[in-house]
Amino acid sequence: ASGGDIQQMDTSASGASIGTPNKSLSSTANSPQVLGAKATSLVCLNLQYNMHRGSELPDVPLLQSFLQVKGLLDDKPSGFYGDKTVEAVKVYQGGAGLLTTGMVYNKTREVIKNETCK
Repeated sequence: ASGGDIQQMDTSASGASIGTPNKSLSSTANSPQVLGAKATSLVCLNLQYNMHRGSELPDVPLLQSFLQVKGLLDDKPSGFYGDKTVEAVKVYQGGAGLLTTGMVYNKTREVIKNETCK
């Protein structure tokens, strides 16, 4: 998303979807947070699943949207955790001072949550 576009993420328990505003698994998400200069608004992103290459879990498109907003992933969210997602996660992890595995496990999920659920 660019310019005046606003992209919101929904991590509701009923399933993962993109485009539904102001819903989150976290009770701390009362308003969207702005992330970085190129970012649009996001609600609290509290990822529930460990993810790695080949994953097709409900959190994958949410993660991909987050990476896209951060300017780390050019492709639209597909829901498949492929090579481009792995590389984008590695770049994010490196910038966050994490081990650059390309996999999203507890520590990476925690850092993403802390960044988006302020």
